[in-house]
Amino acid sequence: MFSIESLVANQGRDEPLRHTWLRSRAGSHLCIVIPDIGLAPRGVVLSFVVWAFLREGADVVWLELPYQRSPQFEGLPIHQQHGWMLADLSAAVMAARAQRRYRRLSLVAKSRGTVALALLLGNLGLDCCSEAIWISPYLDFREVTETIRDLGGRSLVVTGSSDTHFDPVAIDRMQQRQVRLEVISKADQDLVISGEEASSLSGVARLEHELGAFLRRP
Repeated sequence: MFSIESLVANQGRDEPLRHTWLRSRAGSHLCIVIPDIGLAPRGVVLSFVVWAFLREGADVVWLELPYQRSPQFEGLPIHQQHGWMLADLSAAVMAARAQRRYRRLSLVAKSRGTVALALLLGNLGLDCCSEAIWISPYLDFREVTETIRDLGGRSLVVTGSSDTHFDPVAIDRMQQRQVRLEVISKADQDLVISGEEASSLSGVARLEHELGAFLRRP
Protein backbone atom coordinates (compact mmCIF):
# COMPACT_ATOMS: atom_id res chain seq x y z
CA MET A 1 0.00 0.00 0.00
CA PHE A 2 1.10 3.55 -0.68
CA SER A 3 -0.20 7.09 -0.45
CA ILE A 4 0.09 9.83 -3.08
CA GLU A 5 1.60 13.02 -1.74
CA SER A 6 3.52 16.05 -2.94
CA LEU A 7 7.22 16.59 -2.41
CA VAL A 8 8.16 20.26 -2.49
CA ALA A 9 11.62 21.25 -3.69
CA ASN A 10 12.18 24.98 -3.67
CA GLN A 11 15.93 25.43 -3.42
CA GLY A 12 17.10 28.04 -5.93
CA ARG A 13 13.59 28.74 -7.29
CA ASP A 14 11.15 31.61 -6.83
CA GLU A 15 8.30 29.15 -7.38
CA PRO A 16 8.84 25.72 -5.79
CA LEU A 17 8.42 22.56 -7.83
CA ARG A 18 5.95 20.00 -6.53
CA HIS A 19 6.88 16.46 -7.40
CA THR A 20 4.64 13.39 -7.11
CA TRP A 21 5.62 11.21 -4.15
CA LEU A 22 4.24 7.68 -4.00
CA ARG A 23 4.98 6.88 -0.38
CA SER A 24 4.92 3.38 1.11
CA ARG A 25 4.23 2.75 4.77
CA ALA A 26 7.79 2.01 5.85
CA GLY A 27 10.05 2.27 2.86
CA SER A 28 13.84 2.12 3.14
CA HIS A 29 14.27 2.16 -0.65
CA LEU A 30 13.84 5.36 -2.65
CA CYS A 31 13.41 5.52 -6.42
CA ILE A 32 13.57 8.85 -8.24
CA VAL A 33 12.18 8.94 -11.78
CA ILE A 34 13.37 11.52 -14.31
CA PRO A 35 10.92 11.61 -17.25
CA ASP A 36 11.70 12.38 -20.86
CA ILE A 37 12.31 16.13 -20.54
CA GLY A 38 10.56 18.19 -23.17
CA LEU A 39 7.69 15.78 -23.84
CA ALA A 40 4.54 14.69 -22.05
CA PRO A 41 5.28 14.12 -18.35
CA ARG A 42 3.79 10.62 -18.29
CA GLY A 43 4.50 7.61 -20.44
CA VAL A 44 3.54 3.97 -20.69
CA VAL A 45 7.08 2.66 -20.33
CA LEU A 46 7.87 4.61 -17.18
CA SER A 47 4.51 3.68 -15.68
CA PHE A 48 5.54 0.02 -15.80
CA VAL A 49 8.83 0.94 -14.12
CA VAL A 50 7.05 2.82 -11.33
CA TRP A 51 4.80 -0.16 -10.59
CA ALA A 52 7.82 -2.47 -10.51
CA PHE A 53 9.41 -0.35 -7.78
CA LEU A 54 6.15 -0.07 -5.84
CA ARG A 55 5.87 -3.86 -5.85
CA GLU A 56 9.35 -3.95 -4.30
CA GLY A 57 8.08 -1.74 -1.47
CA ALA A 58 10.01 1.34 -2.56
CA ASP A 59 8.98 4.97 -2.28
CA VAL A 60 8.83 6.55 -5.73
CA VAL A 61 9.30 10.24 -6.51
CA TRP A 62 8.24 11.20 -10.03
CA LEU A 63 9.87 14.50 -10.91
CA GLU A 64 7.48 17.09 -12.31
CA LEU A 65 9.76 19.26 -14.43
CA PRO A 66 8.06 22.18 -16.20
CA TYR A 67 10.35 22.32 -19.21
CA GLN A 68 7.86 20.82 -21.67
CA ARG A 69 5.74 23.90 -21.03
CA SER A 70 8.56 26.44 -21.29
CA PRO A 71 9.51 27.95 -24.66
CA GLN A 72 12.04 29.99 -22.66
CA PHE A 73 13.87 26.81 -21.68
CA GLU A 74 14.07 25.47 -25.24
CA GLY A 75 15.49 28.80 -26.38
CA LEU A 76 18.38 28.74 -23.92
CA PRO A 77 21.92 27.70 -24.90
CA ILE A 78 22.55 24.04 -24.08
CA HIS A 79 24.86 24.78 -21.14
CA GLN A 80 22.15 26.92 -19.53
CA GLN A 81 19.55 24.19 -20.08
CA HIS A 82 21.88 21.78 -18.33
CA GLY A 83 22.32 24.25 -15.49
CA TRP A 84 18.57 24.47 -14.95
CA MET A 85 18.16 20.70 -15.01
CA LEU A 86 21.04 20.09 -12.65
CA ALA A 87 19.81 22.65 -10.10
CA ASP A 88 16.27 21.26 -10.08
CA LEU A 89 17.35 17.62 -9.94
CA SER A 90 19.84 18.20 -7.14
CA ALA A 91 17.19 20.05 -5.11
CA ALA A 92 14.69 17.24 -5.67
CA VAL A 93 17.14 14.53 -4.58
CA MET A 94 18.03 16.48 -1.43
CA ALA A 95 14.36 17.04 -0.58
CA ALA A 96 13.46 13.39 -1.16
CA ARG A 97 16.35 11.95 0.85
CA ALA A 98 15.49 14.22 3.76
CA GLN A 99 12.08 12.56 4.22
CA ARG A 100 13.32 9.23 5.58
CA ARG A 101 16.49 7.33 6.35
CA TYR A 102 16.71 5.50 3.07
CA ARG A 103 19.27 2.73 2.71
CA ARG A 104 18.94 2.38 -1.05
CA LEU A 105 18.59 4.95 -3.82
CA SER A 106 17.65 4.00 -7.38
CA LEU A 107 17.69 6.59 -10.15
CA VAL A 108 15.63 6.04 -13.31
CA ALA A 109 15.63 8.13 -16.47
CA LYS A 110 14.29 7.89 -19.99
CA SER A 111 15.47 9.41 -23.27
CA ARG A 112 16.46 13.05 -22.79
CA GLY A 113 16.09 12.54 -19.06
CA THR A 114 19.21 10.35 -19.23
CA VAL A 115 21.24 13.46 -20.06
CA ALA A 116 19.95 15.05 -16.86
CA LEU A 117 20.77 11.87 -14.92
CA ALA A 118 24.34 11.89 -16.20
CA LEU A 119 24.71 15.53 -15.15
CA LEU A 120 23.29 14.73 -11.72
CA LEU A 121 25.69 11.84 -11.13
CA GLY A 122 28.57 13.98 -12.35
CA ASN A 123 27.64 16.56 -9.71
CA LEU A 124 26.75 14.31 -6.75
CA GLY A 125 29.22 11.51 -7.48
CA LEU A 126 28.61 7.92 -8.55
CA ASP A 127 28.42 6.69 -4.96
CA CYS A 128 25.26 8.72 -4.29
CA CYS A 129 23.08 5.92 -5.69
CA SER A 130 22.79 2.15 -5.45
CA GLU A 131 21.95 1.76 -9.14
CA ALA A 132 20.77 3.63 -12.21
CA ILE A 133 18.27 2.46 -14.83
CA TRP A 134 18.69 4.02 -18.26
CA ILE A 135 15.73 3.58 -20.64
CA SER A 136 16.38 4.57 -24.26
CA PRO A 137 19.47 6.57 -23.23
CA TYR A 138 21.12 9.15 -25.46
CA LEU A 139 24.04 6.95 -26.45
CA ASP A 140 25.35 9.66 -28.78
CA PHE A 141 25.90 11.95 -25.77
CA ARG A 142 29.38 11.40 -24.33
CA GLU A 143 28.54 12.19 -20.71
CA VAL A 144 25.72 9.62 -20.78
CA THR A 145 27.80 6.75 -22.14
CA GLU A 146 30.76 7.51 -19.90
CA THR A 147 28.59 7.63 -16.78
CA ILE A 148 26.89 4.35 -17.67
CA ARG A 149 30.26 2.67 -18.17
CA ASP A 150 31.69 4.14 -14.96
CA LEU A 151 28.79 2.69 -12.96
CA GLY A 152 29.48 -0.71 -14.54
CA GLY A 153 27.29 -3.41 -13.00
CA ARG A 154 25.17 -0.81 -11.21
CA SER A 155 23.77 0.33 -14.58
CA LEU A 156 20.85 -1.29 -16.38
CA VAL A 157 20.32 -0.13 -19.96
CA VAL A 158 17.13 -1.00 -21.87
CA THR A 159 16.91 0.39 -25.38
CA GLY A 160 15.72 -0.33 -28.91
CA SER A 161 17.93 -0.78 -31.93
CA SER A 162 15.72 1.65 -33.95
CA ASP A 163 16.04 4.45 -31.40
CA THR A 164 17.52 7.49 -33.17
CA HIS A 165 20.11 7.76 -30.37
CA PHE A 166 21.14 4.09 -30.49
CA ASP A 167 24.87 3.43 -30.95
CA PRO A 168 26.10 -0.16 -31.32
CA VAL A 169 29.69 0.89 -30.64
CA ALA A 170 28.67 2.39 -27.30
CA ILE A 171 26.79 -0.82 -26.47
CA ASP A 172 29.88 -2.92 -27.18
CA ARG A 173 31.98 -0.75 -24.88
CA MET A 174 29.39 -1.06 -22.11
CA GLN A 175 29.47 -4.84 -22.36
CA GLN A 176 33.17 -4.70 -21.57
CA ARG A 177 32.35 -2.90 -18.29
CA GLN A 178 29.72 -5.43 -17.10
CA VAL A 179 26.81 -3.05 -17.71
CA ARG A 180 23.53 -4.99 -17.75
CA LEU A 181 22.05 -4.56 -21.22
CA GLU A 182 18.76 -5.36 -22.92
CA VAL A 183 18.60 -4.31 -26.58
CA ILE A 184 15.20 -4.83 -28.20
CA SER A 185 15.51 -5.38 -31.92
CA LYS A 186 13.70 -2.86 -34.15
CA ALA A 187 12.17 -1.01 -31.16
CA ASP A 188 12.08 2.79 -30.99
CA GLN A 189 12.68 5.04 -27.96
CA ASP A 190 9.34 3.97 -26.46
CA LEU A 191 10.29 0.30 -26.96
CA VAL A 192 7.57 0.10 -29.63
CA ILE A 193 8.13 -1.90 -32.81
CA SER A 194 6.26 -0.23 -35.66
CA GLY A 195 3.54 -2.45 -37.10
CA GLU A 196 4.20 -5.26 -34.63
CA GLU A 197 1.91 -4.78 -31.64
CA ALA A 198 2.58 -8.20 -30.13
CA SER A 199 6.33 -7.64 -30.31
CA SER A 200 5.91 -4.20 -28.72
CA LEU A 201 4.10 -5.74 -25.76
CA SER A 202 6.91 -8.27 -25.54
CA GLY A 203 9.39 -5.39 -25.39
CA VAL A 204 7.71 -3.93 -22.30
CA ALA A 205 7.57 -7.42 -20.76
CA ARG A 206 11.31 -7.77 -21.32
CA LEU A 207 11.85 -4.44 -19.60
CA GLU A 208 9.85 -5.63 -16.58
CA HIS A 209 11.72 -8.93 -16.44
CA GLU A 210 15.17 -7.33 -16.67
CA LEU A 211 14.29 -4.67 -14.11
CA GLY A 212 13.00 -7.23 -11.62
CA ALA A 213 16.11 -9.38 -11.97
CA PHE A 214 18.35 -6.32 -11.73
CA LEU A 215 16.74 -5.06 -8.52
CA ARG A 216 17.05 -8.50 -6.90
CA ARG A 217 20.66 -9.05 -7.92
CA PRO A 218 23.07 -10.07 -5.09
